Amino acid sequence: MTWAGPAVASPAFVDARLAVIRERLAVHRCETQREPKRLAFCGASGTGKSTLATRLAQELGLDLNPVGSRSTARAMGFDNPYDVDKACLATYVHYVLSASRWTTAIEGETYGYTHVGQLVPRIAALQTPAGPHVQLQLAASWARAAWGKPADSTTNRAHHGQSVRAVFQTKLHHDKIAWERAHAGFVTDRTPLDDLVYAWQHCPAIVTPALYLRATAHLATYDLIVYCPLDAGQWLAGDAAREADPMYHRMFDHTLMGLLHRNTPQGLLCLRP
Repeated sequence: MTWAGPAVASPAFVDARLAVIRERLAVHRCETQREPKRLAFCGASGTGKSTLATRLAQELGLDLNPVGSRSTARAMGFDNPYDVDKACLATYVHYVLSASRWTTAIEGETYGYTHVGQLVPRIAALQTPAGPHVQLQLAASWARAAWGKPADSTTNRAHHGQSVRAVFQTKLHHDKIAWERAHAGFVTDRTPLDDLVYAWQHCPAIVTPALYLRATAHLATYDLIVYCPLDAGQWLAGDAAREADPMYHRMFDHTLMGLLHRNTPQGLLCLRP
């Protein structure tokens, strides 16, 4: 079963939603006596977040947060986020290390999956701008510590793809928050809470209490959070890379909505734009 319908939201739908958001922003100005400058959109794929976020950023003259699942996937060498799940962890790490002079540290050795918890935060940080050669040098020794002797081949097959997804979700989580902390005003398409729900769906082992608290606490840094509900409309037909299973999106939507109600500070959440 897949979703059917138009590829994108209609102009009338977008204009109506933007009108509601503008009203909420006007209320914020009256209540706080300051201009809202940190605005976030959240919700399942294809619910109009990107379209609304882009339009609002243009209207308000704010930057649009460039850190997202697609940019993170491209930074890791993948065409789109869904390709991440198809990747083998050992192959991916060798690919990352092969870009540096430290490749010889792992050549001729066979690594097996042992404990992704040791590996994820280290490999996720490899492509940051500062000190790439030093980081890649350390990565070789981290790879030895994290893998050691080859694990059972069945275990490898079961966990390699999930492990690369864990690297992806960890990198996305930290990079998005870091970018937003460095900018005073912006509009963002997805919050760290969205990323947390995707991590729960794809690689729950990385959702530690610390990651949960980091994602939920970050909600208080926004001036307004706009939740785009699944039942108001979803448009997936124009993007073949997106997941087509409706229950996948329904699970995401229900989990996100519960977390928003539980963790969003009062007055920040716009539930049905």
